[in-house]
Amino acid sequence: MACLALASACATSGEPARQTSESASADSSPTESSPTESAPAGSDSDQSAQRDPAPDDAGSDGLSARKSAFAKNVGDGDSFTVVWADGSAGEIRMVGLNAPEFGACHSAESRAALTTLLGNAPLTVDDLGTDRFGRTLATVYVNGESVNLAMVSDGHALASSSDVASRDRYQQAQARARSDGAGMWSADACIDEGSPLRFGEFQADPPGADNRVLTDEWITVANISAEPVDLSGWALRDESTGNRFEFPDNRVLPAGSSVRVRTGAGTDSPNDLYWNERFPVWNNDGDTALLVTPDGRFGDVVSHVPTR
Repeated sequence: MACLALASACATSGEPARQTSESASADSSPTESSPTESAPAGSDSDQSAQRDPAPDDAGSDGLSARKSAFAKNVGDGDSFTVVWADGSAGEIRMVGLNAPEFGACHSAESRAALTTLLGNAPLTVDDLGTDRFGRTLATVYVNGESVNLAMVSDGHALASSSDVASRDRYQQAQARARSDGAGMWSADACIDEGSPLRFGEFQADPPGADNRVLTDEWITVANISAEPVDLSGWALRDESTGNRFEFPDNRVLPAGSSVRVRTGAGTDSPNDLYWNERFPVWNNDGDTALLVTPDGRFGDVVSHVPTR
């Protein structure tokens, strides 16, 4: 059972995640890159002086290889191309975070923030292998500071629970960014404070084997307003870009009522909607659920940790 909290972040710990780093935060396909120098200059960097320098978190398992590189083209807030020290080219997908996809809320600001953080400085790259697109999965440092963690700390990316040994630090950084209203967590950016829908109970890790009864994994969405809400255009997603549930068109949620979205297969009813997934959606070791409004903002956000 997950911790039950509305729009609150919880630190993560516990059992292994269902998703690998490749399927969780490195699941998005490479995007068309634009030159670093042509990207928008700067972004919300007021918190930069308060950032905690990051030790070698990605390499703490002893499996990484340390390399040197220079940034070339920034594609989005978590991936960019580089020139390695030997002159060869490559592409990096940073671990521990998920930045907004192209066209999503705060995507341009996220890309601009990464462009500024990388600058023209030499990069230290902890190489953790490659994803299915051939990109290098890595933690990147500028002057000894983790760029990955800085993106989360400044509210320009979501923390990903299953990628790095120091996932607690990323989740805590996200919690601080949310509390401070930094980056995407500002009401002027991606947070819809007037959303009529909110998350309720969240059973992210039901008892038993993960794949035994997928309908036992669910999250509740409640209409807290005094008016019915048409769910057309609303969506539910996790912290990765790979799991997204679109609410049925013309489905109306009456005032004061709620509906459970169950991961497994079934027939929709007034009280239950079915994602019809063949595998669990929510990570055992922590995950973040986001309720996406029709205009692409966040109507509610809830994070969980296991309690057993």
